[in-house]
Amino acid sequence: GYLSGDGNVYYDRGEGSYGVRFTNKDEELLADFERAAEAAFGVEPTRPPSERRDDGVGTVHVDGKDHADAVLDAGMNLGRYDEKCFPTAVSAGSRAAKAAFVRALADSEGHVDENAGNVRIASASRDLLRGTRTLLLQLGVSSQLQHREREGGRDVFLLTVTDADSLAAFRRLVGFTATRKAEALDQVVEAADGDR
Repeated sequence: GYLSGDGNVYYDRGEGSYGVRFTNKDEELLADFERAAEAAFGVEPTRPPSERRDDGVGTVHVDGKDHADAVLDAGMNLGRYDEKCFPTAVSAGSRAAKAAFVRALADSEGHVDENAGNVRIASASRDLLRGTRTLLLQLGVSSQLQHREREGGRDVFLLTVTDADSLAAFRRLVGFTATRKAEALDQVVEAADGDR
């Protein structure tokens, strides 16, 4: 989920550079990605100081061809932005694995709008959000997929959860790792009513 959001697989045969990386500003998410990468790959990820931006955005790397191959074999692709695809292997996973994928993607690309009373996951990839919508339905969470054109930039797709029961199910079954988003979701669920 993290890689489908703010991450990617890098695979450059010419340079001999292979691996996966996750870029984000939220220290909580960077640390969670590191824990997940250690558990998945059995190696300690790195944070190259040269990739730390002035605005606090950092990057976590897991270098190595074996790691890049494992992620590609699991259904990721080398595409970025609108070329990202939904890793279909997640669909065959356990309920917990499906929820973990959605949680990481929502932590990376999601937003809780307390004023509108919804949870949104944004991506330039329609395929990624269509697959995520299917996972949410399997977890009992209904959502809407919307398309927004952007003048002078990439179009964006929004996967939005608005229904009170679905928001409660999202909180109970998926949730957020990022504390600020989890707290905002609590506020939205408490205020939600009806089937907007």
